[in-house]
Amino acid sequence: MHRRGLVHRDVKPSNIIFVKGHAKLADIGLVAHTGEKSHWGTEGYIPPEGPGKPQADLYSLGMYCTKLALARIDWSIRICQQTSTQSLSAKRFLN
Repeated sequence: MHRRGLVHRDVKPSNIIFVKGHAKLADIGLVAHTGEKSHWGTEGYIPPEGPGKPQADLYSLGMYCTKLALARIDWSIRICQQTSTQSLSAKRFLN
């Protein structure tokens, strides 16, 4: 896409699908030529300089990967917290 002078302008989790183990970009309705000025995109995935360049798509992908990694860390922390809370609040029986 970028080699053809096009940018996606809305890379976000719901626009990344997996087909046979490979990531594909979906929802190409906002695809435009590189450098075309616009204010399209999804909040939280738009780079500070705005969409319109290939680097903006990479920024959006980086935000997705960061959020994915943080979600995994958050999930792991929550599991550890639940486990320790359950362990501390469990009644202990001594025989």
